[in-house]
Amino acid sequence: MTLPAPETKIVDTWRIACDGGSAGLGHPRVWLMIPHDTGFVDCSYCDARYIHREFAEAGAEGLDEITRGQDRSGQENETR
Repeated sequence: MTLPAPETKIVDTWRIACDGGSAGLGHPRVWLMIPHDTGFVDCSYCDARYIHREFAEAGAEGLDEITRGQDRSGQENETR
């Protein structure tokens, strides 16, 4: 069973920074690259999922699977 990401964000760039937000309650800033083949990446600290806008718009029918941890083929992704 795959759990949904605690937070999903649609982004415009392939390289993003995550610091967990919430001022002093976050985590060290990490830079993440979104792979062009999957269209999303998960932060290893806070599990936030960043989905590139191209995948969110082009594959709206697959967006539910991406937010649940599957790629467009229906295979579960190992996010860590």
